[in-house]
Amino acid sequence: MAEQNETRILLVDDHPVVRKGLAAVIDEQADLHVCAQVGTYAEALEALRSHKPDVALVDLRLGEGSGLNLIGEMLAVTPELAALVFSMHDDKQFAERAIRAGARGYVMKQEPTETLLEAIRQVRDGEIYLRPDLAPQVMERLIADGSNMQLTELDRLSDREVEVLQLMAEGMNRREIAEEMGLSVKTIESYRENMKKKLELRDTVLLAQYAVRALGNTSV
Repeated sequence: MAEQNETRILLVDDHPVVRKGLAAVIDEQADLHVCAQVGTYAEALEALRSHKPDVALVDLRLGEGSGLNLIGEMLAVTPELAALVFSMHDDKQFAERAIRAGARGYVMKQEPTETLLEAIRQVRDGEIYLRPDLAPQVMERLIADGSNMQLTELDRLSDREVEVLQLMAEGMNRREIAEEMGLSVKTIESYRENMKKKLELRDTVLLAQYAVRALGNTSV
């Protein structure tokens, strides 16, 4: 049972083994307690209402919806919630998007356990957590207005499109991406067509090559 002064944490990840491992590590801490573990978008919103966590640790890959969209919905229900993204996605591409969505921090799953625990405590205390070498450039872009911010090609893409592009960079085909994201093959095709138009690429081969150039060296 959680003590009165323990921080209540909600885990949102669609892999049960990952959730179990995270819960074991977090519950070893005297000041932290996992109040609920869920694997879907809908379960996360229900757990938010029923368990009233202080911190939500959210993966970006959720079958029926984006983790970034989920964070927005969670904050609409509980504005004081501290959301922390914990993901395998490249933090250089997604950290800024996560902060814009309302998260207070971004940690990659490859980081040491101590880094995750530090991030949880920082966001709980109202601070922003980003990898030290990444924080200055992200915060500079966040405070810049539209006229001063230098947009990249990836800025033309939606969060969901960048997720698809990331999975392409990891070598997945359209059916594997659809399965991974819990979407139909037709929906993945639609995302790919939109990306080709936005990036002015004439075919899927060029899009795949672009994905590897833009994201392949930093993905897991």
